[in-house]
Amino acid sequence: MSPSEAQKTRAAEEAAAGANRGEDRPLTPAERAMFDELKIGAAGRPRKRGRPKHGQGARQISLTVERQLLSRADQYARQHGMSRAQLVARGLERVIAE
Repeated sequence: MSPSEAQKTRAAEEAAAGANRGEDRPLTPAERAMFDELKIGAAGRPRKRGRPKHGQGARQISLTVERQLLSRADQYARQHGMSRAQLVARGLERVIAE
């Protein structure tokens, strides 16, 4: 069973308070379980640093777009709950599929 957000927050605050007082103590079993849960992913393997990969990963590019088109694109993306990058990727997928 996973700890609630309130439990995580309380444990973090208690740990910070202990660190501020210079206390050095071992983690309680509940704190150890929470710590282990945070560093182990859903697949049971240690989590890797950075953004999760989708497909074969992502590559950052520089793209020049006319200002009004970009403004309309950003507005569309906001209205549909997606990022600018997701909107561009969807557009590329549709054009390539044609």
